[in-house]
Amino acid sequence: MIDRGGSKLRELIGFITANSTRQHVLELLNNKGPLKSSYIAKSSHVPGMMVDKTLKELADHKLVVVKNGKYMLTEEGEQLIKYVSTMEHD
Repeated sequence: MIDRGGSKLRELIGFITANSTRQHVLELLNNKGPLKSSYIAKSSHVPGMMVDKTLKELADHKLVVVKNGKYMLTEEGEQLIKYVSTMEHD
């Protein structure tokens, strides 16, 4: 669970919003569920190597995990992208 008042939340929000590809990948996984990196690249029109790098960064921050060859949001990743999305609509 993300501490909404903590510095970790601010750090993660900055990490996501500083890079549109990170935010797009999280939104795509949030909307579509588990996906292969090749599908993310194709549907996003982003080179596969860039998607793979982005997914690794997100995994390093424990926002996504890979299971059976597909990437999916962790609970923390789900909470974060929902929080970031509400910030954009305020």
